Amino acid sequence: MRAIVLLNADAGSMQSLRGEKTLHLVRDRFTAGGWSAQVCLLPSDAIDRALRDAITSSADAIVVGGGDGTVSRAVAAMAGNAKPLGILPLGTVNLLGRDLNIAGTLEDAIGSLCAGETRAIDLASVNGRPFHSLSGLGFFAHMARERERMRRRWRLQRWITFAFAAARAFSKMGTLQLEIEIDGAVRPTAITALLVTNNRFSRDNWQRERLDEGVLEVHVLGDLPFWRRLRAGIDVMRGRWRNNPLIETLTVTSLVVRCKRSRLWIALDGELVRAPVPLKYDIKRAALKVRAPESPVQKRLS
Repeated sequence: MRAIVLLNADAGSMQSLRGEKTLHLVRDRFTAGGWSAQVCLLPSDAIDRALRDAITSSADAIVVGGGDGTVSRAVAAMAGNAKPLGILPLGTVNLLGRDLNIAGTLEDAIGSLCAGETRAIDLASVNGRPFHSLSGLGFFAHMARERERMRRRWRLQRWITFAFAAARAFSKMGTLQLEIEIDGAVRPTAITALLVTNNRFSRDNWQRERLDEGVLEVHVLGDLPFWRRLRAGIDVMRGRWRNNPLIETLTVTSLVVRCKRSRLWIALDGELVRAPVPLKYDIKRAALKVRAPESPVQKRLS
């Protein structure tokens, strides 16, 4: 296998790694796994162009090292492509990397990719733009904005930035008047937070057992008094929203969100995006080929 490996030099974990030393380490680990790897360490704003070049190359696979935002850009570029995408989780949360069972050290992650298999997973999309894990309005958009602002101004530990961004977002959280359409039925809804996920996260943590169910999950937090909002927000951040009766959860295959505004800020896999309204969410089955270890569900079914 021949891979092109694109590492985001601005990713959270890369701050503690040394550039040239990391390049040699990554190249050597791929070689040890029987792969030939062209490894590039790039600033964040150069990733998109490098992805376009890699897609048209003769490489058998494209591997991206970065956080959920970097992975989201790679997913959008490679959706429907014949080449598989490999992920080296180097960010704060690493949702898709964890769901693909790619974890541990950088060396462990490379070993998982080399020894893994190629399979297809679902993607969700909003207004035609694919995303791999989640999209959020209200609180989640505020949090993405605060996190980006703090990353630009201060070089703090990743989880400190994450916690401060969540606290500031909660202090600014207001009510958003929306219309939500599901299966042709429209209802007006006042929300403080709305979260759309690609397939279903488990009951007790931010992890998905399957990436091929072909569904979206929608979690709605309405207009509540301060302390109830605070409790619900804590439950969402801890992955325990299913235990909170104030959070409504729906399983759908498509969703339309309307608002009187012409555009809304949304969080998209950790990135902040200003999207035109209405927001049209869909599930795209088996839309992305990935390189990863066999999942526990696949093992049970095989």
